[in-house]
Amino acid sequence: MALSDSLQEMKNFDTSELTLENIGIWPAAYKAIALLFVVALVLGGTYYLYIGDMNSQLASETRKERQLKQDYKKKAFDAANLDALKAQMADLEESFKNLKSQLPKDTDIPDLVDEIYDAGRGSSGVVAKVEMNPERDAELFIEQPMDVIVEGGYHDFGSFVSTISALSRIVTLHDFKIARAGDSSSLLRMEIKAKTYRYKAEEGEE
Repeated sequence: MALSDSLQEMKNFDTSELTLENIGIWPAAYKAIALLFVVALVLGGTYYLYIGDMNSQLASETRKERQLKQDYKKKAFDAANLDALKAQMADLEESFKNLKSQLPKDTDIPDLVDEIYDAGRGSSGVVAKVEMNPERDAELFIEQPMDVIVEGGYHDFGSFVSTISALSRIVTLHDFKIARAGDSSSLLRMEIKAKTYRYKAEEGEE
């Protein structure tokens, strides 16, 4: 059928009769258009239901592949540097062991207080008071705060702080306050917040 005949047939056909019940009498051109529409629907549905899902799976697998490559690179780096990492871990454990040995135990606290008094006397200053405050519980250690009062001169204070920093046990000094020891006194008074730390041994650990 020529194109002109098909166009004429479509022109003469009453479009109100385009129903599924009388599809058999549709002009060939209308049938072809309907067929193309059905094919387009089938292809579109196939893409949406199958191809689209496959694209989503592909994107997911691509992301997994990138993550696996990153994990592989990290593990390959760790494997290549395993000896160095072991040596570093051993150094850290030794450092932690040494640090822990500098933390006083319960029975060491009285001796530590005596050492603080000795540090004051050795610097020609006078430790007027070492007052223990309530302990503070932290995650890995117990903090023992102390109020310390030292009387003397600036040189004595410097010697005292230097001696405290050289103790075998860890003692940190905070919040220095210096004022005259009294209205008629030539001495100065230094008030210090001192802290020492006790390691919290885990169950079964000495």
